[in-house]
Order: sequence, then C-alpha cells, then structure tokens
Amino acid sequence: MTHDLSNGIVIVDTGRQNRPLRHWTAIGVLGCAFLFLCATMLRVVNEYDEGLILFGSTRVLSGDVPYRDFFRTYGPAQFYVLAALFKLFGPSVLVERLWDLLIRACTVLVVYLIVDGAWSRKRAIFLAALTCMWLSYFGSYGFPVFPSLLFSLLSLYCLVPIYRGCRPIAPLLASGIGVGVTILFRHDVGVAAAVGSALTLGLFHITQKLDTPNKISALLRSVMIYAGGIALALVPPLALLLAAGGAHDMLLDLVLIPARIYVRVASLPFPSVVAIAREIMHLRLASLDQAAVYLPIVAVLLGIMAVLTFGRGQRATTPIDNQALISQRLWTLVQLTFFSLLFFLKGWVRVSPLHMALSIVPSLVIMTVWQFERRSSAAKILFGVGITWLLFISLPPMWNARSRFAENLAWAAADGGAPSNSVFALARSENGVFARARSENGSCFPPEGLERIRCFYISREEPAAIRYIQQHTAENEAIFVGLNRHDKIFVNNVLFHFVSKRPSVTKWDMFAPGVQTTIEIQSEIVGELQTRRPRYVVLTSKWDSVEEPNEGAHSSGVLVLDQFIRANYYTVAAFGPITILEHRPN
Repeated sequence: MTHDLSNGIVIVDTGRQNRPLRHWTAIGVLGCAFLFLCATMLRVVNEYDEGLILFGSTRVLSGDVPYRDFFRTYGPAQFYVLAALFKLFGPSVLVERLWDLLIRACTVLVVYLIVDGAWSRKRAIFLAALTCMWLSYFGSYGFPVFPSLLFSLLSLYCLVPIYRGCRPIAPLLASGIGVGVTILFRHDVGVAAAVGSALTLGLFHITQKLDTPNKISALLRSVMIYAGGIALALVPPLALLLAAGGAHDMLLDLVLIPARIYVRVASLPFPSVVAIAREIMHLRLASLDQAAVYLPIVAVLLGIMAVLTFGRGQRATTPIDNQALISQRLWTLVQLTFFSLLFFLKGWVRVSPLHMALSIVPSLVIMTVWQFERRSSAAKILFGVGITWLLFISLPPMWNARSRFAENLAWAAADGGAPSNSVFALARSENGVFARARSENGSCFPPEGLERIRCFYISREEPAAIRYIQQHTAENEAIFVGLNRHDKIFVNNVLFHFVSKRPSVTKWDMFAPGVQTTIEIQSEIVGELQTRRPRYVVLTSKWDSVEEPNEGAHSSGVLVLDQFIRANYYTVAAFGPITILEHRPN
C-alpha cells in the first residue's frame, strides 16, 4: 500500500505479507472481467470485420498463407492463433469469441496491475471496471487491435522494474517481446508502441544522475536488449512467411495498398463538438460516445502537465523505496502519454470510438491517476471536473452493458426452455428476443449446416441462402461471394464463406474501396473466375446505399467484374438482399 503526504513524500508499505491477497485479487479481477464481458457480449456476428478474421483463419487452417493466398491488411498473428484454436476445438464463432473476450479480460487485468503497483488498489479497481465497460462497448469481436492493445500495455508493465531503478535483462527482453508480438497482430500499432517505449526509455536514461559515458552505456545496453526482444518475437514468424513466398504480397497488403488508398477512400472526419453539445442539451445522450474521440487529446495534455510538475515536492531525504515508487509513477505516466498520443495519431484517419479504442484505454488511466505534485485547490477542482467528464462520457457504455445483459439473460432463459410466461420471456417479448431465441438463428442447437454460428445471430435472410448453397454444392466446392455492384464498395459479406463452409474462388475475398473497384484487381478476379469456373455466385445489395464522407462513396466507373458476372451467370434464387446466381450452361 502507498500513502501520499502533503510534502510530496510517499510512504511505502511493501506489503509482502499481503502478496497472497494481491494474487487472489488479481485473479478475481480477471475472472470478473471475463464473466462481465461474456454477459454483455453482442451476439450478432459482423459479416465483414469479424467474417474476414474467421474466414482468414479457416484459410490458414486449410494450408493457405496470408498475403500470398488471400488479401488482408492485418498482421498474421490473429489468423494463426485462431487457426490453432480451430484445429483443437473446431471452427466456430464461439471459439473466436472466447479468445477475444479472454484477450479483453487480460487487458483489464494488466491495467489493474499497472495502477495497483504504482498508485492504489482503489484506483486500480475503479479503472478495471471502467476499462471493462469500454472494452465491452467497443464490440468488433476478433479485431486484431485488441490483442495489440494487450501486448502494448503488457510491454509497459514489463518495464516497471527498470523504472524503479533496477537493471535486469529480463524486463527489457520481455517488453521487447511484447512489442514484437504486437507487430505480428497489427504492424502499425506495434511500430507506434515501439516508438513510445523507445522514447520513454531514452528519456529515462538521459535524466538519470550518471555521468555522460555511463548514461550512453546504459542507454545502448537497454536498446540492444529491447531490440533483441522485438527480433526474438518477430524474426522467426516473418522468416517463415517470407520463405513461403509471400514477400511481395505482404508488402503490397500491409504497406503499399493502405498507404495509397486508406486516407483517400476510408477516412472519417472528427465529429462536430457543437453538434455533440447540441444533442446533449436536447437530452439526446446517445451522441456522448462520439465525445470519446476527444478524450485522448485531454488526457495527453493533462499527462504532459502532470509530468512537467512531477517531483517538485520531493525532498532530497526521501527514502530509497519512495524514490523508486515516484520514479515508477513518473515514467509509467510518461509512457502512457506517449501511447495515447501515438495511438491517437494512428486513429486520426478513420475517427470513431472503435478506431480510437487503442488511445482511449490508456487515456482512461491517465485521466484517473494524473495529479499535480502540489495539490492546490485549483488542481483538486480540475481533477474533479476531469473525473466527472470521464464518467459522463462513459454513460453510453454503461447503458449498453445494461441493455446487452438484459437481452442475453432473456435469450439464455428462452433458449434454455423457460416457459413463455416467465419473467425473462416477458421482460423482452416486446422486441422479439424471446421468439428469436427459440428460432434456429441464434440457437445453441442449430440445424445441420449452421453449427459454426452456434449461439450467435446472423442476418435474417442468410441461413436460407446458406442452406441453398450447401444443398447445391459440395463442402470443398469454391464459390464467389460479391456485391450487387463492384464499382462502389463499402464492405462485403466475408462471413458467408465461413458459415457455409465453402472456400473462395479468389484471393481477393476481402473487399475494400480503392482495391476491388480498380480495373487491375477486377481483371484479376475475372481471370480467377474464368480459370476456376465456380458454379455459383452469391451477391448482396445490403450496402448499396451506404455512403461515407470520403472518396469511397463515389463510383470508380470500373464495371469489368459486373459485366462478366451478368454475361456468364443467371439468377436462380433470392433471399432478401441476397441473390444467388448459377453459371450459364455452355
């Protein structure tokens, strides 16, 4: 335990006698976070973001190599981890969700450990609860951003002994490995985490009370060990991918295509502060979550101010243990501020709470633990205002958690055979949850062919379309799943491949504006269709009318793929927005 005194000296109780209690508390935090995330999970499966992870993992399981055999803009780690889990437990949404929720629960635990070790247990528990609420709210299950967030924060936690003045090799090596693993999940996030950690370590060594040669020696030693840890995690997997012949495709998917098109065709502007304020004034508080994209800006400014005033109240006679804790607080705050800033810059292009999730989580920590060293009345008021605003913009995640919990509880009671007049059934009968829970879509006992979505929902028309394809094709027979038009693209239904257990006829199964809308890629897809001649094509018009404020909303004018499909396929079935076409007989 730690106690702050008005003169800036921190009294430390090492708490060795409480270590078993600390361990059990940490286990309790992890368990509670996992159960909460399960109870508040959205059970609708996203056709695009989640679908491309699920289907990409099954492609790896069947022997395909990312980038060489299928287009993806994410690192390879998530696909290989899920492929291994699918090998053990069978491919299913449930396996992927449990992995995702475990990652998020571990993130909550790491946040708790960071704050508990440097500040106090009360703040740590408060932050764990708040972080858990936000991680539940973000949704987007299977998104590689969340493993990246976990390993970035874990790399920070590994550096704590260094910030306390120790010089062992293991923390630096472990932190480097954490960053290397982050790069394998999301290369852009990993590079940002490496830069943030390197800057913090550099400043830490520069400010140490050593002569210049010793400072340089210590800094070089840290850099070498840290870089060695990154290489240890990163080099073997990359060497295997390169050996598989995917060097050019990897460069294209991970660097060249995102650099050329992402800002131009996928950018989203910052939400208007005036519009958000107007919505709040009219008590339409649903817009509060949009204010969360500004949270990192406030957190970074407060973090900088807190760092610049840090240690001014510390006396030269402060005990060694207290100096170590003060150093730990300072440099943890510095690295969190770097993380928030760099992750914020990464999310700048496509501005939304989800795409700012990487920056929002460390910002929650900064907003809760920052403080000026001299606690004036103005500083206390500012801290109170900050916490109040933080809780205010956290209302949507709180409401969302309550709503999802009630719906999942009603579904569990209904699917478990609760009578129609039970309290659970009556609680949600008005929006059809009870009725849907007894249907095959969302049931934990689905009919044959839909086993992979056990306990989860897909769009209403999709099960019938999937059954049609399953009845008319063999399990290993490739199909093409596309859109009603390919000159303008928002997203596509990658999930259809995963649920129907039918492979893709093309490596370009993940559609993106600026990629499949070009004549080069459409011509390549047409070539694959001509070579492999799939019997069936599945098209959907679900996203035809979706338009974002960027170049992706405009037609590219390229109709090569659409013209080929119309000339060679004819409609045989339709299920809502989904149309199934069969190859014309020769």
